[in-house]
Amino acid sequence: MERKTRNALWASVVAAIAVGGCGGGSGGGGFSGFPVITPPPAPAPAPAPAPAPTGLINTPDEAGGCAAVAGLSAALSATGRTVSITSTKIARTTATDASGNAQSYCAVTGTINGGRQGFKASGQTDAQSTYAIAFQINLPTSWNGRMFFSGGGGSDGSIPDTTGTITAGEAVQPLLAGYATVSNDSGHSNATNFDPNNAGTAAFGLDPQARVDFGYNAIGQTKQLANQLLARYYGKKQDYAYFMGCSEGGREAMMVSQRFGDEFDGVVAGDPGSDLPKAWLAEAWDTQQFAAAAAAQGFFETTGAGAGTTPLLNAALTGPQWSTMRTAILAKCDADDGLVDGMINKSCTFDVSTLACGAAGAPGAPNCLAPAQVSAMQKVMRGPKNGAGDALYADWPWDAGIGAGGWLAWKTGQPATTGTNTAINVTLGGGAGPLIFTTPPTQGLSSANALVQYQLNFDWNADAARIMATDMLYTESAYSFMGTHSSDMSRFKAKGGKLILYHGTSDPVFSFNYTAKWVDSLSGNAANGTVKDFVRLFGVPGMNHCSGGPATDSFPVFSAAVDWVEKGKAPDRLIASSRAANADTAAWASMLPAGAATRVRPLCPYPQYAKFVGDTGTTPSARAEQNDPDKFVCTN
Repeated sequence: MERKTRNALWASVVAAIAVGGCGGGSGGGGFSGFPVITPPPAPAPAPAPAPAPTGLINTPDEAGGCAAVAGLSAALSATGRTVSITSTKIARTTATDASGNAQSYCAVTGTINGGRQGFKASGQTDAQSTYAIAFQINLPTSWNGRMFFSGGGGSDGSIPDTTGTITAGEAVQPLLAGYATVSNDSGHSNATNFDPNNAGTAAFGLDPQARVDFGYNAIGQTKQLANQLLARYYGKKQDYAYFMGCSEGGREAMMVSQRFGDEFDGVVAGDPGSDLPKAWLAEAWDTQQFAAAAAAQGFFETTGAGAGTTPLLNAALTGPQWSTMRTAILAKCDADDGLVDGMINKSCTFDVSTLACGAAGAPGAPNCLAPAQVSAMQKVMRGPKNGAGDALYADWPWDAGIGAGGWLAWKTGQPATTGTNTAINVTLGGGAGPLIFTTPPTQGLSSANALVQYQLNFDWNADAARIMATDMLYTESAYSFMGTHSSDMSRFKAKGGKLILYHGTSDPVFSFNYTAKWVDSLSGNAANGTVKDFVRLFGVPGMNHCSGGPATDSFPVFSAAVDWVEKGKAPDRLIASSRAANADTAAWASMLPAGAATRVRPLCPYPQYAKFVGDTGTTPSARAEQNDPDKFVCTN
């Protein structure tokens, strides 16, 4: 679930998207609470025109070659894909290489199926219901023969910038390195299609085709266009194609490996919003549980339409209570991986009722938890269930990043007893559920309070099945067009594709356990063969959504994918480091060896974890060993 006279709700949505976002699979298996629904196969791409024998860049001057792209709209169009090139220009990257050199490139922008008139709700203007797949393709002068396709974020709606640094686990500069870079807005515009009377940027969910474009079709169409343009521009096909993204971009990464398995060689999926409509159920579930805890203490919004009546999630627990919980989780599980260091590498079993006021060994007031607070945490961590007790999503790991700033930003918002709800689950997620992830979409949600109330009144027996529903207008369910549950990876494997997933074990919006369960499901499909030969998942202890939390959240995952694809070097572990800018790791400074600025740890492929086998003392030599990844072993 990113990317002016608009009310405070939509300002908060924009801010939420900047933090990170909120999921298409085809065929195969499913898991976790819902019956398998097999999405229709991705539409077969139209045959690409034969590339010109000589690339346009080989004309006498680079500017002339770039300018010539403007005349290719008709040549790049195909059945179901009308291309309009709106701009071509020579530009240079702002970043430079080690020698101070920038990369020149031809920046190509345009639309696919521009001007498409979609579903027009009552009160909408023609502009609000007119759609296009907007794209940018950057063609470097010094091409390395590779394509880099960037995933989006939030509910998309803007074109990700691929001209500079892109960070998803690893900070990379693909255009500077010579990759042709590709990105799109997933078929709708946060500016043009914005409708304040229908959940703002989520209003595109009223249009059936915009839903499908968001789920998978925009990426499929843009990839086919990029294939043709690169072949025409350079006079040869790409050697390798890569896709990288986190959050919604991570879902898109999983999706392309399933729906378009023969289109990409290497894929990096970070903290993926796998089967995002089901993850949204967890968002609504969490909202209800934390609202109950806030209401039990008498905390309600103090301004706006919900003043005095809508529970204030921010007040569900206090800052000291969250700190007490983190301390207790570490006390229970930190040592299980062989080293007490503020990180939990091995899965943790924790009973939050041990913090209940009056329980033996529990802290005293005000740091202990009231019954409603204990109940809220128990229900949140177990995951959403219907009245029959059936799991509708997944449970969550108990981990050191629970209650960190990036965790609270999604679940409750930062602790406060006044104001309005700020949790991203109700700002960004509040509109995505009723407009995009359920059928039929709910019209008329025009305020922040309306979005919170939608989640608070969501019925787990009557409403949850709406993520599976279709009707005469919306003929593909949200679970289908957003789904990433297919266990059939045979097309991707046959191409020689490699998929690396990474996921923070303290991710507050998409559960690491759900991603791990999908990886487990792959072994049950004989067509996949040996799964570790082409798919690996790395859990990142303590990491919140895509970054942050008490975590070593910087690691060379894209480089590992390239090495796996092009050199056959499988990633048996990733060496991760902490970031000085991450305030959640400040307490680690006293544990670092002399001269070290960051903590270094290995990340192990699931289901293994990093076990410390060195000196656990506090001497300088012990501290050096504790920051040496070779003193850890990956084990089950």
